[in-house]
Amino acid sequence: MNTTQPLDFSKLFGPPKKKVVKKEPPKKVVHHRKSKAIATPTRKTFTVDADWMARYWTLVALWDYPIPEEKDIRYENGKYIVPAVVFRHYEDMAATPVKAQNNE
Repeated sequence: MNTTQPLDFSKLFGPPKKKVVKKEPPKKVVHHRKSKAIATPTRKTFTVDADWMARYWTLVALWDYPIPEEKDIRYENGKYIVPAVVFRHYEDMAATPVKAQNNE
């Protein structure tokens, strides 16, 4: 006689195995305190002398770069009062080397 054992299909067609998912540990949240902003006063005008003004006009002519705020330059008590924009414009022009122009 043939003795055959029944096949066990429970392992082939059993319920799916559950996947184990590891959760990441919670991230630490860092709360930074906001510092109170200290208002720093900004200068709106600068007082300069005649030599500074002469150097300014020389640089403007050299760069050929006048700005509209030049109309706000005024003369009081032997000094020139220039807007901050003009003062920064002077600093920018003075700090930047002038390229030589080729007339060839």
